[in-house]
Amino acid sequence: MTTTQTYGLRQQIIEIYAGVWGAAPDWQGLDYWFEAIDSGRMSRIDIASSFFEQPLIAEKYQGLSGDALLLALYRNIFRVESPDADGFRYWQGEITANPTLLGSQIGTLVIQMLDGMRANAEAATTQTLYDRFISASEQFYTQQKAANIPSYAQMRDAEQGAFLHIAAQLTTALDAQSTPAQINALIASAMDDLRGLFDQAPGPVAIHIAHNGVANQTLTGSPEQTDIFVFSIHADNSGAFAAFGQARIAQYELRDGDLILLIDEQNQWNQLAQITNNVQPQAGNALIEFNHDVAETAHTQSLQILGAQTSGPFGQRLTDIHNVTFVLETAQAIEAAGGVNAYINHVLI
Repeated sequence: MTTTQTYGLRQQIIEIYAGVWGAAPDWQGLDYWFEAIDSGRMSRIDIASSFFEQPLIAEKYQGLSGDALLLALYRNIFRVESPDADGFRYWQGEITANPTLLGSQIGTLVIQMLDGMRANAEAATTQTLYDRFISASEQFYTQQKAANIPSYAQMRDAEQGAFLHIAAQLTTALDAQSTPAQINALIASAMDDLRGLFDQAPGPVAIHIAHNGVANQTLTGSPEQTDIFVFSIHADNSGAFAAFGQARIAQYELRDGDLILLIDEQNQWNQLAQITNNVQPQAGNALIEFNHDVAETAHTQSLQILGAQTSGPFGQRLTDIHNVTFVLETAQAIEAAGGVNAYINHVLI
């Protein structure tokens, strides 16, 4: 099974949320931790340790020490009611050798347990469950932003409590057998609850779909509505290809909940970093280049976003583009939802 080292940073942070807290993240929290690790200011171990400094998580583990604390972590991280004897004995041995793993180095213990789960061939079911956690949490994060849900810090105490209940319910409802359609339904229900919490009704939404096979095209949004821009990608052995040739987006405005939906036609990509050949942030726009047939260099495959905010004139990662929300979804999940329009109206918004 793929280890956490091959994941993007957000996926690694979501695993800490799932293992330590047992809930999907709020968008503000995920952005905060992402910036901390992406900038090099913190490591995964630092973030895991910091979780235990949060009042609600400290309360969750309050009064636990020694084997009782290890048992709570074991249950939460490995998602079992009772640990297997050999596995629990192994971690007892690790703590005997280094008692600070249940103290000042508890973040190290969390990361060791998460990485151990990913590296264990016998933990395939738990690995699949975490994959479901990641998929659901990423969608939940994206849809919170698209729906303009207030940041966690802006919520009143009662709203924060209600949000945490919704986020925990979402995670609890998942299992290793959850299908994309079931995950979509859980996300839709959670978002309905959030909109009800903040008395928000979905605003006007415009869907702009790039035409496959058209060499040059421009899709234009409007500040008065939420604009969803849809682009298809496909692949062969050498990487990802844009099915739309060269396209551009005008009037992309994150404040309106806009986002870009990339549809993987062959159901094989699981993170955005895998599908880009090069990213060139510029002042006021960003150019994303996809792989292209070197024999046909005249047919550039790229997506230009006018109005993007970037960290500098040059870059290599999508994270260099600050105010653009991307969603990567498989064609299979789109089909399961009933098509692009149904997916957007019932899953994304």
